[in-house]
Amino acid sequence: MPNHLTLCSEYFILELIL
Repeated sequence: MPNHLTLCSEYFILELIL
């Protein structure tokens, strides 16, 4: 599922920004 990778990426970016 490629969606899982996108979700992980979004979470990673979110954590980086916050």
